[in-house]
Amino acid sequence: MSMFNTVTMTARGVTGSYTKGKWSQTEGAATVFTGSFQPLNGKELQNLPEGKRASSGYKVYSSINFDTVTTTTNPDLIILNDVRYEIIQKFNWVNGLIPHYKYIVIEVTSK
Repeated sequence: MSMFNTVTMTARGVTGSYTKGKWSQTEGAATVFTGSFQPLNGKELQNLPEGKRASSGYKVYSSINFDTVTTTTNPDLIILNDVRYEIIQKFNWVNGLIPHYKYIVIEVTSK
């Protein structure tokens, strides 16, 4: 993705299980990738689901296909500068120039 200013990020798959009625989350192996990490514009912020607008939201452009909250119950997390972001939307941009994915991510707090 040489068209964008890129940064190196890490993605981790998330799994977990219930132990005595309490959810225990485990992060899987890390995948290091490069992509463009940009702030959301006003329209994109308004399109976030209710209750998510107060979180820090960004868009990520990358050629890697990740799981989102709409495709699995345990979406992948993108980590940049030790801050974890949950992927809430994915847009597939397949064109003749640079096929890639656009992700909308929001910051998640540790549970």
